[in-house]
Amino acid sequence: NLNLFAIHFAHRRIWKDLKRGSNLAFDTREMNDSLQPTDFIKPDVLLGFTVSLIRYPIAAAVKAPVPFSIFATILSLGTSAIDNALGGTGEGGGEFISMTNPEFALTTALTIFNILLPLVFARILLVGFLEERNVRLARSITEAAERGDVVAILGGLHVNGVAKLLEGE
Repeated sequence: NLNLFAIHFAHRRIWKDLKRGSNLAFDTREMNDSLQPTDFIKPDVLLGFTVSLIRYPIAAAVKAPVPFSIFATILSLGTSAIDNALGGTGEGGGEFISMTNPEFALTTALTIFNILLPLVFARILLVGFLEERNVRLARSITEAAERGDVVAILGGLHVNGVAKLLEGE
């Protein structure tokens, strides 16, 4: 049930989902003791984020080597093809390259793609994954609490959302 004419409203849906996802992670108005947005810019958190940029791709390669290899190959071939299409040498010489209209169009399209891609992934991360994972974590904590004392260690983006779910039960 795809409505091709509704594509111009996509930016509104993306913005709404990003707002909802960020509220799940950062809205602390109803909570006394919660993580604040400034907690995410502490040096140890930033270092952990940097390490995760290396750790998660390696984990993906180990857990699912075939899909990861396919993705890496496509990415590598695509990058190589774009470099060749733009007349690059692949050596990063830094010389100025005059572009024709098709090359300029390709560069513009890829620049727009590079800007929009993080927005799409942020929407997927903040809304879909975050909500689903918060519900699962809250359910697991509740089930474990029925058997005895519980210590739950959560990632920073899950703390407030899981706390809201647990307080609502």
